[in-house]
Amino acid sequence: MKKKIYLLGVMMGLTASAAMAQNVGIGTTTPAAKLHVVGNVAIQDGTQGAGKVLTSDAAGIASWQAPAGSGASTATQTASYAVPIGNGAQPSAFFGVTEGSYTTVSNTTNVINFPSQKAAFINYVLGVDDVSAWTGYSPFNRFEIYIDGVASGIFIIIQTEVSGHFELTLSGVRTVTAGNHTFDVRATRWYNNGAPASAYQICGTISSNLDVTYLN
Repeated sequence: MKKKIYLLGVMMGLTASAAMAQNVGIGTTTPAAKLHVVGNVAIQDGTQGAGKVLTSDAAGIASWQAPAGSGASTATQTASYAVPIGNGAQPSAFFGVTEGSYTTVSNTTNVINFPSQKAAFINYVLGVDDVSAWTGYSPFNRFEIYIDGVASGIFIIIQTEVSGHFELTLSGVRTVTAGNHTFDVRATRWYNNGAPASAYQICGTISSNLDVTYLN
């Protein structure tokens, strides 16, 4: 009876040893997986680098790659223009605002190239000087970003003081396809508020800054 028990114990030990032999342990004598590592792992195949993540191809071959969507590319067009009041003002910086139609705001036209279709954050900051001769009115004007001549839906309605200065910011996110695209800002009279219906509100662009930001 003792011999049978001993033989059974040997067989069980061999079975356990065979199962253990299928696992490899590093830093452990009892591996619980095909490869069981306790401690730090260094994989250096020439593709490693700071901030990279380990990924694989369809065949399961691993390599270090930059994380998807990392980094941000910023395309910036900046233009600043001085518009002296009443003496030597630059005609090219002037634009007129009236009701019923949109006028392109001077010095806001910029061309941005997109390497591929992107969801882009678009931000315009404008400084405007109202040099209208007519006074005593405070009309409401609508300024809107246009992309390739099409209204983007990114706009602001602002009450402007005739013969005053004002600053405005237009910001929003739009999906833009690959290639060159033209951005500009256009203005129209939204509410006359007592101003002559057909009169142009003459304004001059003091500064114009466009930032277009998208993720790689």
